[in-house]
Amino acid sequence: MGDVLMWSVCVVNGLSLLRWLASPLLVWMLLRPHPLWVGAFWLFTGAALTDFLDGAVARRFGGQTDVGAILDPVADKCLALALFYLLWSWQLVSPWLLGAMMARDVLILGGGAALKAQGITFVVKPFFVGKLHTALQFFFAFLCLGYGACFAMAPSPAFGWVRVCLGGLWLTTLTSLFFYIRWGGQLWMTSSRAA
Repeated sequence: MGDVLMWSVCVVNGLSLLRWLASPLLVWMLLRPHPLWVGAFWLFTGAALTDFLDGAVARRFGGQTDVGAILDPVADKCLALALFYLLWSWQLVSPWLLGAMMARDVLILGGGAALKAQGITFVVKPFFVGKLHTALQFFFAFLCLGYGACFAMAPSPAFGWVRVCLGGLWLTTLTSLFFYIRWGGQLWMTSSRAA
């Protein structure tokens, strides 16, 4: 393995690991009696940027690995679920949406693990709606934390932008789940016919 490739693998996996480690720190910063809004906003912004950077470095220098293919989405899901737990605790996100998002992630990860356990090989290529879902999660969290950093409080669920983001999250949660279930089912059926 060349020096540049080894460097890119370390950087990519290191950035994913940092994003994963940011999750409990964000929860701690925001569940304190006096939340650290500004620090949490900048920590989240940095963590979200690592999601962009690790992908850019991996594509530019060929740093994609099997470990990174697992670590990156798990880090994204840990960060998103930690933030959406906080948004639920502030009554911005309904328990139904939080549950649907968690069920989506468990089904996607569990479905992938079940396919691997059956010896079905596949390359994970995220659907556009899945990428849109993650982007919308991060955008909504960014707006909420930015509001908190400016006003030292969580935004009101009655704000129009909160409602629009929540509607988009419902739509992308259910749509992306449908696409991933259909894709997994097609893989399963194709491998069953081949066997």
